[in-house]
Amino acid sequence: MKTLIKFIVLPAFLFLTPLACASLYEGSWKNKTFGSTGALTIDLTIKNSRASGSFDLDGPVFGGLNPPAIPFDFPVKANGSGKIKVNGTIMGDFNGTIDEDGNFSVTITNIPGALTEARINGVFDIKLEKLTADYVVDNAGGPYANGVVEAHVHKAPIVNVAKTVNVTGTTGKVQAKVVTNTTIKNIKASTTGIGNITIAGKNPYQITVKNLTVGTTPVKITVTNNDGLSTTKTVKFIR
Repeated sequence: MKTLIKFIVLPAFLFLTPLACASLYEGSWKNKTFGSTGALTIDLTIKNSRASGSFDLDGPVFGGLNPPAIPFDFPVKANGSGKIKVNGTIMGDFNGTIDEDGNFSVTITNIPGALTEARINGVFDIKLEKLTADYVVDNAGGPYANGVVEAHVHKAPIVNVAKTVNVTGTTGKVQAKVVTNTTIKNIKASTTGIGNITIAGKNPYQITVKNLTVGTTPVKITVTNNDGLSTTKTVKFIR
């Protein structure tokens, strides 16, 4: 029963990806009722008003072995919105909608076994290339389990920061704004010149360099996200 719940929620992700052009989404699901969790991978191609590819679920399904990747192919509108109707699958019948802002709702009926319905609601962020969703699964007695799904394209964070900072005196400050579709693991700043560096705040970060005594002091700012991908930017503090 638990493995069936795992499998039902994941295909809903397929109806959200038409809004983006990325080829690979990776993430995880978590059944909050039973505490089970696992990975998922979506391989996506968008071409000629169709979204096609496959999704692969990590772990046993229906109490069996890890299944092979399952293919999909369906039409999409230019703005990514549309109605979803996919009947007769091994998981049941899928019906739902997604709008141009990425808000989606999918209902699964005719589920094999004792489950009666699954409902998935969430948001697909076009710019960040990230999906977040909640799901609820019913049996004959009503709501039976609930959980969450998250998947995103693995890519380096974007660091928005000034290239140069004009300093009066011996202390300079600059603000760094990080854009990433996962959490920020760490942020570091260093210099090969003379200066004491501190980092304060939480995105945007305030970077302060004290004891500046030379004309130009380069400071490297490196941000690493939870996928282990990093971006480095150099800021020149000029007295």
